[in-house]
Amino acid sequence: MRFLVILLLSISLGISEDFIKITYGIKDCKNFKQKDGGTSYSFYAERNLENGIIDIKYLKMVDETLKPPMPKDIKVDKTSLKYRLNLNQKFQIGVSYINVQDNFMPTDNGNIFGISGLYKFKPFFTGLAYYHSEYEDFQVEQVDYFIGKKSKKYKIKLIAKANFINDYSNKIFMPMSKAPEPDDQFLTFGIMGKYNLPKMFFGEIGIFKGERLFTVMENGLSVQHHPMKIDNSYSVSLGKKIKNIIGKINYQQHLTTAIPSNSKNIQFKKVTFSLKYLF
Repeated sequence: MRFLVILLLSISLGISEDFIKITYGIKDCKNFKQKDGGTSYSFYAERNLENGIIDIKYLKMVDETLKPPMPKDIKVDKTSLKYRLNLNQKFQIGVSYINVQDNFMPTDNGNIFGISGLYKFKPFFTGLAYYHSEYEDFQVEQVDYFIGKKSKKYKIKLIAKANFINDYSNKIFMPMSKAPEPDDQFLTFGIMGKYNLPKMFFGEIGIFKGERLFTVMENGLSVQHHPMKIDNSYSVSLGKKIKNIIGKINYQQHLTTAIPSNSKNIQFKKVTFSLKYLF
């Protein structure tokens, strides 16, 4: 842990760096007999190079469980890396990697590999991404397509995500499960927007409709590795920039189903606070 923090700081304090961001989150869970809530924090740094960009992120998460039936709290560490290469002013390609460490779930030591492409035709942009998630007992293939528009006043992005799950069984997570096996194909659509307000304030909104499972998010820097089928997601943020510091508060709500036990109408609500320092 200490080594990773030092690595983040060394990258962010080098030459041609962009920013470092610290985030803290509080999660609440309703209608679920296994989890009660939880906390998380993350460190995220981005640095511009001559022809590319390096991103590194570390996430620590603790889910507070109900005992019984759960024997202990769930502790998760995720490390994410991404490199984007600018081929010219219009084309960009990228590769990404996520490692998941989980003290309870069979998705422990999961590895997620990604490749992406971006094309800019100002003020618009579009791109594709492919992700391969390798867990001990099953694999997930994912294809993303996105298109958007960016201006000084606002940014809007439309996203489609398709997941294909191979060799999955509920018994991987719950050996005595009698719940029906989930579909092996999922499709979800999302819209994300940002609008700059007066006095250096800004607002953000995100909506995802459609089912998804074991999905890679945040442009390859995050993955949902627990067996929770997410049906709908909503997110809203408010932030403000003061000189080189950007503060933001974010609220998220997710409607989910626990696949192994077939527990439905589970609601996750999360509030995060973040501080970003621009160099």
